[in-house]
Formats: sequence, C-alpha cells, structure tokens
Amino acid sequence: MKILSWNVRGLGQPRTVRRLKNKLRQIRPQILFLMEIKVTSRRTEVIRRQCGFINGIDVEAIGTRGGLSLGWKQGLNVILKSFSKSHIDVEVENEDEMVVWRFTGFYGEPIEHERRKSWDLLRLLKQEDSKPWLVPGDFNEILFSFEKKGGRICEERQMAEFRKALDYCELYDLGFNGLWYTWERGRLIDNNIRERLDRGVANTEWWSLFPTYKVTHLQHSFSDHCPVVMDTLGDNGIQRGVKQWHFCFNADWILNNEVEDRIQREWNSSNLNVLEKLKKVGTTLSTWAKKEKMEKDRRTEGLNKRLLELSDYEISDAVLEEIIEIKLELNFEADRDELFWEQRARVNWLRLGDRNTAFFHKSATYRRRKNMIRGLENEDGILISDEEEVSNMAIEYFKDLFSSKQVSNCDSLFDSFSPCIKDEHNVILMKEFKEKEVVKVIKSIAPLKASGQDSFLAIFYKKYWQIIGKEVTSFV
Repeated sequence: MKILSWNVRGLGQPRTVRRLKNKLRQIRPQILFLMEIKVTSRRTEVIRRQCGFINGIDVEAIGTRGGLSLGWKQGLNVILKSFSKSHIDVEVENEDEMVVWRFTGFYGEPIEHERRKSWDLLRLLKQEDSKPWLVPGDFNEILFSFEKKGGRICEERQMAEFRKALDYCELYDLGFNGLWYTWERGRLIDNNIRERLDRGVANTEWWSLFPTYKVTHLQHSFSDHCPVVMDTLGDNGIQRGVKQWHFCFNADWILNNEVEDRIQREWNSSNLNVLEKLKKVGTTLSTWAKKEKMEKDRRTEGLNKRLLELSDYEISDAVLEEIIEIKLELNFEADRDELFWEQRARVNWLRLGDRNTAFFHKSATYRRRKNMIRGLENEDGILISDEEEVSNMAIEYFKDLFSSKQVSNCDSLFDSFSPCIKDEHNVILMKEFKEKEVVKVIKSIAPLKASGQDSFLAIFYKKYWQIIGKEVTSFV
C-alpha cells in the first residue's frame, strides 16, 4: 500500500491541479493526504474525485490559509475518529487482510509561537490507543539542527519540544530515501534555505505490522514542499541476491542441556585446529537449532492447550500440581525468548532477568531498521541499490583503503624519535601468554559481546570453558 503526504500550497489554479493528477498517476497511492489546500471544501471534494479518490474527508480552509484533505481508494474501510484544522484521525482496515491500524494526517502550526498547540494536540491524540499508528504530514519543525541548511539557526528549545512530544506519544521517525530535505525557499546561494519539515513517524506496533516499509522524498515542481511517499511493502518481493550463510551463536542455547553434549561430542571427535573445530561446531548447532525451533513451537503450543484443558477440570491436588508444572515450563521458555531478544537488541544496561520481551523485540526491530543499507553512491554520484553491486562497491572501497601505497623513503623521520619502551618493558611484552591471563580476558568480556562477526559470544567460552578452554588457551 502506498500513502502520499504532501503540502501542495494551494489548488486554486487549473495548472496546479493538472500537475497533481500527473504526479498521482506516477505514484498510484491508495491513501492521499493533502495540506494547505486553500480552497473551499466543496472545491476540494471536486478535485479529490477528479484525482480518483471517491471516498474522502475534507477540512475547509480558513480564508486563504490551511485546508486538509484525506482520500482513499476502494478496498479500504476507513472510520473517522476526529478532525480539526490541523489533523484528520482515522482507523484504516484493509478488506483483504483484515488488519486495523491508525492513520493521523498532521499539519503543524506554521506560526512559531503557536507551535506548542500542535504538540499538545499530538499528546491529546495519543491517549491510550495501542493500535499500530502512523502519523505523516508537515510538522513545520525539525528534530535536529542538521535537518536545516541556510537561514537563521533554529533554537534548541523548539526542537526539544518537538522531540519531547514524539517521545511522549512513542512515535519514531521512519527515515527516508531520496532528498534529505522536504522544503526549500530561495533560488540564490545567499538566500537559499532547506529544511526537513515533512516526515512520517510511527509507533513500534506499526513497524512490526509493516516491517519492510519504505519512505521516499520525491522531487517537487509546483510546491515548495516535496511529496513524501510511504510504501508499506517497501522492497519486499524484490529479487535479491543469495546471501552468504553466517553462523551466529544464540545465547538462549545455553539453557538447553543438549547443547553441551553436542559441543563436547563434536569438539572431541577430531584433531583439527581451534578455528576449524569452531566452524564445525557452528554447522552442527545450526542444523540442531532448526529442528529445535520446530519442536519448541510444538511444545509451547501443547503446553498452552493442556493449560486450557486443565482450567475446565475440577480442582484437586493433582490438577493444581500439573498446572504449576506447566506454568514453570512456560516461564522457562519465556526466559529463553527474553535472552534471545536481548542478544538481538544489544541492550547491555538492562540486567539479565528483567522480564520485558516486548522491549527487546522493539529495540531489535529499530536496530535492524537503523542498520539497513538500502544503497550507496558511487564515485559519479549515482545511487546504487542492487545488493550485489553494493556489496562489490564496499569490498573494493575497503580493499583500496587498506592496500599499501608506494611511498618515499621515510628512514630519516626515525631520527626525530627517541625510544619510549625500555628493554625491561620489552621483555615483559614479548613473554608468552599465561593461561590465567587468557581466562582473565575471557571473563572480562560482556556475555553477549563477540570478538568477531557475532560468531561465538563470550558467554559460549565462559559456559563451555571446561570443554574448549585448554585448546583455546594453547591457540592463543
């Protein structure tokens, strides 16, 4: 589903309407949210219908200022919750998928000293609604100073109030592709101003509902604002290259006694070096983990089903005992899930044992979105988005960066330096590592940290040191 949010700066001229129609033919959005219409609601309805959006909600402009319009195509059920000169709040249900989520088209106060009203309105809309929530629009404010180039410097107080309002509403910026700014004024270098005033923000429930979403800032022509397109499918369905398999030790495996037996059996079955043994253990655990996940899902489903059956039984000591045992097993599975998501979230300040899996899940989702690379610019300034080409570009860049270059003879420079390491220090530095030193280093690493690309976490070495410790120490 594509959603278009756009501050059109008026639709009074036929030429402007024609350009809007042409842009909509290119994008083909299912939901259209327009701001600063500057015409009557009757005229807005006529234009919206001409653009192919028979269903809609229009808020009339006040004089020559403001005016909002929300239109949607067939196949969507939209229920109006509230509206004002600054917002249109609805619930959207896709008829095919039966998924309900909240959409709030938002237009921030253009006058600076009245902008606090916008943030109060946003807080009021938050209430206690836990549905997936998307809020696109022109907020008429930036989040950080780097979102503006030219003109006077924006006060930190203004940006902080905007950030506080979003934090209160648990709304997070969705990022963007394309131009970094959405509003521009001034055609000369001396008076040119660019700002990112338009954006899409959403809560983590909406992220989870549409994990492959994509936000794009499009080029603009007749308005000084860019159209902002939010695609709920994003790059999903696009053919991708085959990704190279990469092993990752999951911390929750240590809670399964079967893992230790498998590691011991695999480790002692050959005379390979440490690196080869680790690789072999990784392959074995990956195969085991796939089967274990299916068994775990079946086991959890069976326990929940049995718990439901027991709720209908007459109370007795045997029934209560079985209920307690089932709940203990389900709690154990919850501990494993918590450990799994903590590893994914990389949240080290929250101690193991704090039961908040939803927090870890949201943190992991945000981290995955933030770290996703959708494209790279080559030397000619062309954006490359093909996964294989991006991979090759990165490899070539770092090969060149870390390759030695021919340099002139620098021996004369060493005459300027005096030795700072004495002979007795050098003797200590050149000594062989001792076993206790290796153990000390292993113990000092945080349990969920890894020395490489997430292959074997420190918790793996700490937990199974009695099996692998001797050979790892010798290898070091």
